[in-house]
Amino acid sequence: ITSSIQAAVQEVLIPVGSTVQPNQPILVLNKEFALLTKAKLDDELALKKNSIVQLKLQLDKNLYDLKINNEIKGLRINGLKADLEDAKRLVTIGGGTEEAMEKVNLNLEIAQLEKKQLENDLAYKQQAVTSDLKEVELQLAIQSKDLKEFSRKLEQAEVVASREGVLT
Repeated sequence: ITSSIQAAVQEVLIPVGSTVQPNQPILVLNKEFALLTKAKLDDELALKKNSIVQLKLQLDKNLYDLKINNEIKGLRINGLKADLEDAKRLVTIGGGTEEAMEKVNLNLEIAQLEKKQLENDLAYKQQAVTSDLKEVELQLAIQSKDLKEFSRKLEQAEVVASREGVLT
């Protein structure tokens, strides 16, 4: 007699020499360990689903923060452009210095480079988010398949007669 799971015989239902019908139970197996294993797999699957939700929330927050920082940097650049125009006007009418204008221009160039860096970080993070989510979702799918396979084995662990006959 074989079983799809490792289990001890808990009870013999039909003595040797008795007549059996198809699908009639012959033995009762102690499936306590297998049931605990299945419960553990269920919990691990629920934990993985929850971690996906948490990861999505964290990644969404990080992307939102990067987008906001990028917008803020854009507004600062607009302000620096206006400051540069003011400095140029002041230089042309003699109310400002070339050094002050160059300083504003340098600050503008630095801000534009920082904005490019933020945009690059944003693009990278969006790709990384997609990759991270796909990885976790694949792990979830694998665990789900393992759980289904174990559940199927647990269902098949019944020791029943396959056909009518006498138990030997």
